Amino acid sequence: MLHGTGQDRWFDKHQLIVTANGKAGMNFEHAVGDGTTTLRLADEMVRFAAFDATRMAAAPAGAAASSSAAPLRELHLELPPSLIAAAFDHFHGLVEPNQTHTLRVDAFGGRFIKAAKCSPDALVQVALQLAFHSLHGRLPVTYESASTRRFLHGRTETVRSATSAAAEFCSSVREVHEPLAEAAPRLLSLLRAACDAHANNMRDAKAGAGCDRHLFGLASVASPTTEPAFSAFFAQPAYAASSHWELSSSHCGSASLD
Repeated sequence: MLHGTGQDRWFDKHQLIVTANGKAGMNFEHAVGDGTTTLRLADEMVRFAAFDATRMAAAPAGAAASSSAAPLRELHLELPPSLIAAAFDHFHGLVEPNQTHTLRVDAFGGRFIKAAKCSPDALVQVALQLAFHSLHGRLPVTYESASTRRFLHGRTETVRSATSAAAEFCSSVREVHEPLAEAAPRLLSLLRAACDAHANNMRDAKAGAGCDRHLFGLASVASPTTEPAFSAFFAQPAYAASSHWELSSSHCGSASLD
């Protein structure tokens, strides 16, 4: 789904990819669209296939859909074979380092987490922090997207999952010396605090109170000659390090997803 052979993936428009086992997915270039709108499209397609297809099958024989769209025209591209071969090699050079692993958790789901008065997204984010901390002894610079589509022309904002509360929880888990039964109440309290901190950050980001898009806008217009203070700020190593994402994540909750 992610890359295929490279000969049948297009990024100038959304592409529906159906595999031999009947699974399907969407491929698109992120600059022009976000996961929320694409997921809404997928939800509508699944709903139509499940409920509306029967009504379509009952349509009168010979009925044709009307359309004002221009007729399809085959696009011919005259490209030298050497260019195609170079693109093929470059593509496989990008694909080779990638690894894809799917982790399915069937022991519990979102309803169980919500019944415990916790955000499923927050719990997963804290779990990712704990996993990284267990491997590397620190938290990663983490990106999670938050939708700002409640605003006109809204796209996304960044939620930084590596919070102080998450750091305290992860450190406490790794430093447990007493029996787990004795440490559990304290760790549970820290886990709830970390989840609450993340949920609050997500809520603020969705409300337009995040900082990353604001800083990105300033960085885009800052000039060393007209805005020396801004330029000096964005040249700081700390800012560069905070924008080098080590863990990129996104929460897509939908019954259409497998």
